[in-house]
Amino acid sequence: MDFEANKLLAERVRESLRASFSNHQCLTAQQCATALGMSVRSMQRRLKTIGLSFTTIVNEIRYELAKTQLLHSSDTIEEIARALGFSTQESFIRAFSRWSDMSPGEFRRRGDL
Repeated sequence: MDFEANKLLAERVRESLRASFSNHQCLTAQQCATALGMSVRSMQRRLKTIGLSFTTIVNEIRYELAKTQLLHSSDTIEEIARALGFSTQESFIRAFSRWSDMSPGEFRRRGDL
């Protein structure tokens, strides 16, 4: 497979994840690969050729959706954490702080940066 085809695969993975999160679910790598008609190993190998992993893409989409939810909804941080597939509010806060260098609450107070 060529580089462009693998970039398209990454976008298809992103779209699958966005759709699953809109239904308050988080796809596993196996579920995503199956939905895309390939094995997990093939998906992982192709993503690796463009410097990505399934986990990296999951976190990218979670961060994107978290920012949107924090800025444009009245959902609590706990509700956002649950919708994004985090097991606890604390694990969401740690992840968001790692991604943005600020807590979700601080991000929400500061508005769109």
